[in-house]
Amino acid sequence: MGKTKSQVLNDLFKKCNLTSEDVHKHKFYTILTRSGIEKVQASYGIDVNFSISHLSEDHKFCLIKAVGVMGESQTETFGEASPSNNQNAYPVAMAEKRALSRIVLKLAGLYSQGVFGEDEAPDFSAAKNPKRDIDDKTYDAMLKAAATHPERVLEAMAKYNLSEDQSSELKHAVQKSI
Repeated sequence: MGKTKSQVLNDLFKKCNLTSEDVHKHKFYTILTRSGIEKVQASYGIDVNFSISHLSEDHKFCLIKAVGVMGESQTETFGEASPSNNQNAYPVAMAEKRALSRIVLKLAGLYSQGVFGEDEAPDFSAAKNPKRDIDDKTYDAMLKAAATHPERVLEAMAKYNLSEDQSSELKHAVQKSI
């Protein structure tokens, strides 16, 4: 029998040493930040090569091809940036970030688990998915749940603004149960 989505995400957190700063929740998905993508890339040993497939003369439209290798697996994908999907002044860099996120998530098999890169869509940014403040009742419930459902606590940590002490205490409780 296969692992549940929560178990896969729990394993991902452990294998890649992800922290609450590396991940946040979108209403439907788990979103990895740039640091999270790079930790997954390093942990899974993914090598990536980029090439520019298209760049307009004014540099506003860019298509970057990424070829990734993980062990015996190889795949390719693209990252794009244009005025319709990019607000920053660096479309080439954005296209590269999107290509990196996509190739890493493809090779690591994380798309099937509802994991996406923050750079892939404007709605996935942490700014558009702010963390909520945590109340004492919720925090206490998370501490209690760490013993029986550590993967759920790790996912929930990404949803809340936690103090350093709260984050440390929850991480310690989760590590004790793993």
